[in-house]
Amino acid sequence: MAKKIKIFPNSRILIFSLIGFIFLTLIWSYTWFSLFNELSTNPIVRTFILCVFIVTFVLQLWRWTSSSFMSSHYKVVFYIYFSLGLITHLFLAALTKDLLITLAELWINLSEQQHFLINLSTIAISIVANLWGVYTAVKGPLIKKVNVPIQNYYPELADFKIVQISDLHVGPIIKKNYVHNVVEKVNSLNPDLIAITGDLADGKVSHLVEDLEPLMNLKSTFGIYYVSGNHEYYWNIDEWETKVKDLGMKILNNNGERLHLTSNHSLWIGGVPDYSAHTIRAGDFSSPNHAFSKDQKQDFLNILLAHQPKSCLEAFDAGFDLMLCGHTHAGQFFPFSQVVGWFNPYLRGLNLHKDKLWVYVNQGTGFWGPPTRLWVPSEITCIKFIEKP
Repeated sequence: MAKKIKIFPNSRILIFSLIGFIFLTLIWSYTWFSLFNELSTNPIVRTFILCVFIVTFVLQLWRWTSSSFMSSHYKVVFYIYFSLGLITHLFLAALTKDLLITLAELWINLSEQQHFLINLSTIAISIVANLWGVYTAVKGPLIKKVNVPIQNYYPELADFKIVQISDLHVGPIIKKNYVHNVVEKVNSLNPDLIAITGDLADGKVSHLVEDLEPLMNLKSTFGIYYVSGNHEYYWNIDEWETKVKDLGMKILNNNGERLHLTSNHSLWIGGVPDYSAHTIRAGDFSSPNHAFSKDQKQDFLNILLAHQPKSCLEAFDAGFDLMLCGHTHAGQFFPFSQVVGWFNPYLRGLNLHKDKLWVYVNQGTGFWGPPTRLWVPSEITCIKFIEKP
């Protein structure tokens, strides 16, 4: 029997946990001393707020160490992630506030009362922003319709629809009702093909069986095609590949299929595992070249499914016309929506790479971590083709 390769050796887990502990300690401590430490002189109020801070901090540590608890206590887990999002907003607001106050005090001296009002306003704005982000996240994805202009257009493509789901992240917070809502919206579009571009779930298969059930009701003319994301690798890629097959999905793993739309016209649908697969499990790799049609002349449109936008570099060299991907969540909430683009060639939406390859980046059909989407709504993408001018 082949020896199983551990994704994270014990030493790496220890280092990762230590870094996480230090990171959380800095965030919680800075937020407390910047915004709450002198907010109230009443010892009861002060003690209460401090206890809330300590409890939420301990719960974050617990979240990392108990996957079984995370899978079965939805309300507590929601509070844990909600508090993480709220503290993140408060921390970023505190940094901004302190920077502005430092600059302002070069010219004026702020009174104690003014400091109090500024802190109180910062807290209020952060809470309102976080609550709005939570509302946007939990209400579910919007349907985004996209027209892709292509060179080798033919009339039969006019009604051909690809519906893309990406980064659904079924897991501790995204449960069966959310998934059911996604499935209903997808089916309402009457897709010819459904593309799932990775990070379908975030947890162990055994913990999420019931929540995944609605996905069995997805319907399309030419089938449901799936490629893995980095999160499937974090939670045992072998088990997840077995599960998605049980859900009726076709896995594209450095390969593809020709779809005959008419007797004279066809398209090629190829797919690759996550761009970082080789860094997570030895022996795995992501290669758009392997996923390309061996007989290009028969195909009028060549499409690649990949999880990360970074795959566009090799997809262009391989000769694909369109790449569908996700991964970025478009930053998910401000200010990360302004930062994530620094680490990816494309952040969101339809992009033309080197005047040949169209790259569409789905903003995420679900969310990851805090249930927050501030000015970056989740989406289900409905893609149609038009003739290139």
